[in-house]
This record gives sequence, structure tokens and C-alpha cells, in this order.
Amino acid sequence: MPALRPALLAALLIAAAAAPVPAAVPAQQPAETAPEGFSTEIRETTYAVAGTTARALRRAMRETGPKGYWAYTRWRVRWSSDCEVRLTISYTFPELADRAAVPLPLRQNWDAMLVALKAHEQRHGDHGRQAAAEILAAGCKGAKAIIRRWSREDGRLDARTRHGRTEGVLLRD
Repeated sequence: MPALRPALLAALLIAAAAAPVPAAVPAQQPAETAPEGFSTEIRETTYAVAGTTARALRRAMRETGPKGYWAYTRWRVRWSSDCEVRLTISYTFPELADRAAVPLPLRQNWDAMLVALKAHEQRHGDHGRQAAAEILAAGCKGAKAIIRRWSREDGRLDARTRHGRTEGVLLRD
């Protein structure tokens, strides 16, 4: 029976991977929903971008966005000697500095782009959830290799989707 426990916990974590990105930050997963030996912290921050044209907004995101990207997700998995696994996912998204100054059609375009951008970044967060679930299921053995594999998957996701462009992360004039 003990061999089933890590597999059950991993299944629960994988099922939780489909959860949407929360709007509030930081949020600690309630103890009653987290499997024993696992905790998740989700953080979301924003940075302001100004402009009244799509070109200006794209330039502002490129110049002021995290690491030159429009958005960024960083996940970190830590574990203890007794295999207590802790996952932290940090999302950074753009926000309009002055929504009222942006023409309505561009605001609508922005809102659609932001929905697609958040969905794309959620997929990166899901990789962290997958890594944490596998580490827990493995009893924390081979954790570094698991993290490297899922980190490489982040890169493959961005290559495959052109950093979300094929998923609708576009801001057109």
C-alpha cells in the first residue's frame, strides 16, 4: 500500500495543474486541498506599459517586460530530506498604465491578447506542477533531473508556440 501513496499524490497534483491562474497574489494553497507533504505558493505581479498604439505597447513590453519578454513565469521546486515538496510559481504580466487613454478597439485587442498570454504562461506554471508531482511521486529521488527535464520543456513550449504567438499572443494595430 505505501507505494500507492506517492502515485495518488502525484495524480492529485497533475489534476490540479489545469487550475486557472489566480488573480490575487500571493496565495497559499489551503492545507485541506494540498496533498500531505506538498505546498504551493502562487505569486502574480504586473508591470505598467503605456502607449496608445499597438506598436507603442509592443515596444513598451519589449523594453520594460521581464527579461525582454511580454510576460514571464518562474517556477521553483524545493524539497526537504523527508520529501516535503514546496512549489513556488511567480507570474509577471503587463498591464495598461492608462486604460482610458487607449482607443476602444485596441483595448479589446489588448484584453484578448492578455487572455491568451495568461493561458500560455499557465502552461509554463503547469510544467512546475508536473515537476513537483513527479518529484513527490519519486520520493524526491532524481529531483534535479526531473526539474531539468521540465525546464527544457518550457523552452520547447516557447519554440513550438513562438512564445505564444501561435496561441493568440498577438497585439495588432
